[in-house]
Amino acid sequence: MQFYTGLDNVDMFTGVLASLEPAAYKLQKLYATSTLDVRNQLLLTLIKHRLYITNFQLGRMFEVTQLEVYDIFVKFIYNRKRYCLTVCSN
Repeated sequence: MQFYTGLDNVDMFTGVLASLEPAAYKLQKLYATSTLDVRNQLLLTLIKHRLYITNFQLGRMFEVTQLEVYDIFVKFIYNRKRYCLTVCSN
């Protein structure tokens, strides 16, 4: 887990996912193009951030197209700022 995501263990990953869940599930409804669940979308995004693996490689790892990898990554990154502003203002 540490090598791929930078998180020490699965519990930390689950904690990050829990903190993002409301926004992540909202994003999934807005951009219903992905065949991956939110958990795997976050994992894909963290791996891309940490290792800068190509979309082709990530597509093979998660059994999705390169375009879907791109869409997932952009969705999480683009909406990160909006999520942070919403959470921090509450």
